[in-house]
Amino acid sequence: CGEVVYVSGQSVYVIECGGIVGDYVRVENDNNYLTLCEVQVYGEYESESELLSLNQPTSSSSIAWGGTNEGAVNGNTEGSFTDGQCSHSSGTTNEWWQVDLADSASIDRVVIYNRVDCCSERLNGVEVFINTDTESQLCGEVVYVSGQSVYVIECGGIVGDYVRVENDNNYLTLCEVQVYGEVEEESSAWDTLYTYTISFG
Repeated sequence: CGEVVYVSGQSVYVIECGGIVGDYVRVENDNNYLTLCEVQVYGEYESESELLSLNQPTSSSSIAWGGTNEGAVNGNTEGSFTDGQCSHSSGTTNEWWQVDLADSASIDRVVIYNRVDCCSERLNGVEVFINTDTESQLCGEVVYVSGQSVYVIECGGIVGDYVRVENDNNYLTLCEVQVYGEVEEESSAWDTLYTYTISFG
């Protein structure tokens, strides 16, 4: 993509990549220590996915400590547990939170914003499921990394009506859950073209 040319006194370097497509960004230094204080990658996902979860109906196994279920889909990604901006379960066993997408959708990814002002490690091991009224499929699991507040779970197009987040071993606190995907198109009678042949004797 590009190379950093050091300039004395300059602290920010922008490397233009020109739309190169990939899954990972790697920074290498072959001749010295590699120290990075922040790396920001800007781009667009290849799929035509859209945000499906914003302000959609939510439910949970329990709610306590001033948390709100809807706080996890209100668009606030700051991660501070104040004024009902995050959900919070009352217990630590078999806790779940769910968002109803209103329509069946092919789910590309689920982005979870963790709480940052306390207890961030509780998110470790949280599982994300894509559900319909009749079945449930595991999308992925959060592996907690100290200092990381945003976790992207790739779902690979699993189709469902609900996204459910579960924590079987700790409090479940979610400060924002963003579900990206595409709504499934409903077929109609007009989608099928019938051809009739009429013969005259």
